[in-house]
Parts: sequence; structure tokens; C-alpha cells
Amino acid sequence: MAAHRDALYDVFAEELYDEDSNSLDDINFNIDDREAPHWPLVIPFNSAFIQFDPLRDPSHLTSAFYEQTFQPFLSGLYALLNLDDLSDNSTVA
Repeated sequence: MAAHRDALYDVFAEELYDEDSNSLDDINFNIDDREAPHWPLVIPFNSAFIQFDPLRDPSHLTSAFYEQTFQPFLSGLYALLNLDDLSDNSTVA
């Protein structure tokens, strides 16, 4: 993940972050800042999704199934968007 984070930081530093961060109006983050826009939201590999077929097995649409892999990503996404955590739903809407 470090290589991916470093590559994202390079893109953000080149395209978005300000080189001189002496002003309060400048946008700049440390490469190790987990709250920074360049910090990746990871979705780990889960072999359960190889057989993903909600028509054959509707339990694939329950939060118990998808949260095992996607909850850290969803929580990070909700935090970035300033949304409440929607993980209390039993199925995807």
C-alpha cells in the first residue's frame, strides 16, 4: 500500500497541493497524514466475491456479507463525505 500511497501523494503534490505551505491559505499535507486527500481507501481482496451472484444467493446483498470486506472502505468514504455511517441497513438499497 505504501507504493500506491506514494504515487497518489506525487499526483496530489503536483496537481493540487501548494509547494510553499507558509500561508494559511495553502493546501498541503504530509505524505503520512491519514486524513489527507491522497490517503488511499483500501478494499482488500476477498475470495467470497469471486462467486458473487445475488440472484442465486440473495444473502450476498446483506450487510453481513459485504461489510466483511467493504466496511473499512465505506466508513472512510462516509467520513470523507461527512455522512452518517449507513452500516445499520440490512441490505443494499
